[in-house]
Amino acid sequence: MYIVLFFLWIANMACHTTQKISNTPIISHVPILVNDSIAFAYQLYNRIKQSRVPYHTFSAKYIIDLNNGSMFSTAHAHVRMQKDSIIWVSIGASVGIEAARILITPDSVKLYNRIQKTVFIHPYTYLATMGIPFDFITLQDAIIGNPIFITDQNIKYIPSKMYKVLRCINDTLTIHYSLDTIDHHIKIINLHDDKNNRTINYVLDQYEQDIHSQNPISTIRKIDFLLNNGNTIDIKINNIKFEQSHNYPFNIPDGYTINPQ
Repeated sequence: MYIVLFFLWIANMACHTTQKISNTPIISHVPILVNDSIAFAYQLYNRIKQSRVPYHTFSAKYIIDLNNGSMFSTAHAHVRMQKDSIIWVSIGASVGIEAARILITPDSVKLYNRIQKTVFIHPYTYLATMGIPFDFITLQDAIIGNPIFITDQNIKYIPSKMYKVLRCINDTLTIHYSLDTIDHHIKIINLHDDKNNRTINYVLDQYEQDIHSQNPISTIRKIDFLLNNGNTIDIKINNIKFEQSHNYPFNIPDGYTINPQ
């Protein structure tokens, strides 16, 4: 269950990738300078909005490493999505051996655990009680690697030698988007929860272009929980497919316990 919740919590988020992101700086604090350019800030905002990967259907395989300082584990996840409708995830400790399956719609969350022979069926709002404060659209954007929590409220261009950085602030988060200075791909999304003083660095790398998508998609990602005992998640994505027909099976096996206490 712990790995399943991690998969939902950002991404791509449940856990040995053969390729790591190297020499990627972590933004723990970005200084806010006075002499910024509002016009350039809105240019960056528009570039970020235009970088979204458009799709109707999406599928991919995720290899996810979770390291919390005392434990290292790996999970394989097969993800299928129908935009604004269905998120289907099959999770296993190794390829071909399923441990759990998830079916998420805008209204409900269903999960069965083959190891414990249990089934959980809840309204979508249940995720918020599990510490996953994403609406359905934000969750699917996080999985595919689209911009999340982007807003034109309180935006500011932050001069930087390595990146073009845009800061924006919404009701609960301060977000810094760091863009590559040449191709303007999003390289780092830094999320700071002002109320709970928590910071997450979401690093995106190795962008690849698919013939069915007008914008490239990040295939190597890293998540650093900066104020949570140094937890890290490394994600490698392959077998990316757009605009193909998919099935989303979720047949509850006989003998499973539903919503155990």
